[in-house]
Amino acid sequence: MGIIYFFDDWKILRRTRMNRKMGTPVLCKESILEDVKTEGVWNYPTVWKDITTGKWVAIYGGCAPFSYDERAGFCIKTVELYRATSEDGIHWKSDCENPVFSREIDLGMDEPGLSRIDGGPVFYDEKERNEHKRLKLLYRFFDTNGVPEERIAYSSNGKTWKTEKLACGNEKLFHSPSSIFYNEKEGKYYISNWFHVHDRRIVFYGTRDFKSVEEPLLILQADGEDECTAETYALIVIPYEDMYIGLLWMFHGDAGETKLNRLMGYMDCQLVYSYNGKIFQRICHRPFIARSRQGEHGGGSVFPTSVVEDKNHIYIYGSGSKGEMFRYQEEKDAALLRYSLRKDGFAYLATESTGDICTKALRFYGEKLYLNVCAPYGVIKVRILNEDGKEMEGMSYEECTYKCIDLIEWTPVWISNKTVNSLKGQVVFLEIEITNGELYAIRGDFDVLGANYIKLE
Repeated sequence: MGIIYFFDDWKILRRTRMNRKMGTPVLCKESILEDVKTEGVWNYPTVWKDITTGKWVAIYGGCAPFSYDERAGFCIKTVELYRATSEDGIHWKSDCENPVFSREIDLGMDEPGLSRIDGGPVFYDEKERNEHKRLKLLYRFFDTNGVPEERIAYSSNGKTWKTEKLACGNEKLFHSPSSIFYNEKEGKYYISNWFHVHDRRIVFYGTRDFKSVEEPLLILQADGEDECTAETYALIVIPYEDMYIGLLWMFHGDAGETKLNRLMGYMDCQLVYSYNGKIFQRICHRPFIARSRQGEHGGGSVFPTSVVEDKNHIYIYGSGSKGEMFRYQEEKDAALLRYSLRKDGFAYLATESTGDICTKALRFYGEKLYLNVCAPYGVIKVRILNEDGKEMEGMSYEECTYKCIDLIEWTPVWISNKTVNSLKGQVVFLEIEITNGELYAIRGDFDVLGANYIKLE
């Protein structure tokens, strides 16, 4: 199925008085799960909906004190994982008081207080055929001498875990957070991480089996549009239909801190996108998920880590701290926050009174055409132009004018009874006029000529 989104104008021929907008995820305060064991900086929750039980499941990070770093000025923690379930994805109940993954339980340490682990978020792998490896956790294990080693843990349900040493050993050390996604276009996984412990540019490490890891591929870094103290910190990538959405954590450092690595400051999230899972672009340099009000969960920093599509909504889960990075560590932070978006709501076009767009040339091969449109107090018109830009008979604006449409999949109908199925093989243009409304996506049985066949290397 052909899809036209509005992150950019790649598949749009022209638009007039239709302004591109970035979506604004709405925080559901009722969804906030507090846990005294959680500190936002060390917590990277993962949420999924179990298709067999219909329940929502979350794996989130708690932490136990390890040592106080005098030079850094904060307490270093060791990460523990906890599991919670929900009937609706809003109201959560922890499975038990004890962690499902920790240095004591799964690493079998005789002296657990002298070792620690740091890692996450957990990756819920929908493509994994081995159910016992459905959940994957990359983490760094520090032995009793403080020597780091990369490890990976697997689980089917988040209750019990099996750990292995990562084949790359100490050649590649991944700083937390270490996120994973599967690039279906290339048939391999990418580990998203820093270029180096003192270099926070985002790089991808490719792997097909977690037994061999490729050299890093530079993906994103702060640029001239960012403030001087801003740095990229993490990139959480989510496959979304035929493209990839990225939650880009931006660290805004304290200008008064002079150190090799700034640690004090705050985190928010920008939005990036990619057509091939390797070349990413930002829509703008403003927060996609901004911090909450001071004193509230997420008022210090926000850490979005997980995206769930359910029916006609997109839910973004993450954690949040009341204080900025590594400050007020004794506070009870949010183990889970949930933000909601309309389907396709990452980016959309909004009218200035009345606006219109025309797609690039299309070739239909079936009968389906759907618009994700929000115009509950507006008017929408749709017409088809032929290859020469002339309006096609029976498919004019006058024959397809509707009021008060607010649907995720709305099919335009012409009073002439003509359908796009009659356009098979022809080169046409789709033109849409909207008064007082928003357009989120166009789907259908079509190819966008000059766009669908370009392979980005």
